[in-house]
Amino acid sequence: MANYYGDCRSNYFAVKNEAAFKAWIAQYAVKLITHGALFGFVSDDQSGGVPRRFEDDDAIDIDSEIAQHLADNQVCVIMEAGAEAARYISGSAIAIHANGESFSINLSDIYAQVAEEFGDDAECTAAEY
Repeated sequence: MANYYGDCRSNYFAVKNEAAFKAWIAQYAVKLITHGALFGFVSDDQSGGVPRRFEDDDAIDIDSEIAQHLADNQVCVIMEAGAEAARYISGSAIAIHANGESFSINLSDIYAQVAEEFGDDAECTAAEY
């Protein structure tokens, strides 16, 4: 059994209230990054995954709360990629709009896309152990 090691970061985005955003994001194991007046973050925990915190034994992912801090029409994109040795390589991205709507994609979605593009009879094994 190997450990998972990943990296996670966001794009840069504008926030409604800088002080409120900084106080909120301080709850997570992230390094805050800036580009001019825009903010972003990089995961700063051991696994490098999407940052989460725990409240009453429930995990709360950063993406479930970030929309409330985004300025109007801003979109936060959070990307994560990593591997457990070379057995399992994973990656995902989520886009969160200031209005609270979001969608995500995963590298593993490629298998459904293979069938869609090349037909159900296309032979494709999983890129894993």
